[in-house]
Amino acid sequence: YEYVPITEDIIPLCRETAASWVETHHEEGIEDELVAINLLFDNWDALGLQGGAIKLFGRVEAFSIGEKLNDKVALIHIEKANPDIRGLYQAINNEFIRHTFADVEFINREEDLGIAGLRQAKLSYQPHEILEKHRVTLIANK
Repeated sequence: YEYVPITEDIIPLCRETAASWVETHHEEGIEDELVAINLLFDNWDALGLQGGAIKLFGRVEAFSIGEKLNDKVALIHIEKANPDIRGLYQAINNEFIRHTFADVEFINREEDLGIAGLRQAKLSYQPHEILEKHRVTLIANK
């Protein structure tokens, strides 16, 4: 495989990979995730994001998008990989962090959305801390 940073010429290949990933997943609202990914790519430079991709035989099979929040913390927003290629999620995670965020102490991998497999994968990285999430709703006075 070949690891490459996400640049303008790689973005169309990442869009194809994201669309293929959505086609293989049938959860409710999954199309919204593709919309969000495409918005990130549409605004790539303005958002100051960084990304990396793994190419196999000229095709992007995995990619990750994140940003450095400060000197100690980087945040991973998106990570997609061909689910039919064993170990690809681990490979993109490792390569992206190694090439882009090797100098930070903590990687925030965001929430698991209550998805059991995603939670298990995130716990396998032995997180330093897991924060409890809360939902706040503004209720107008009557």
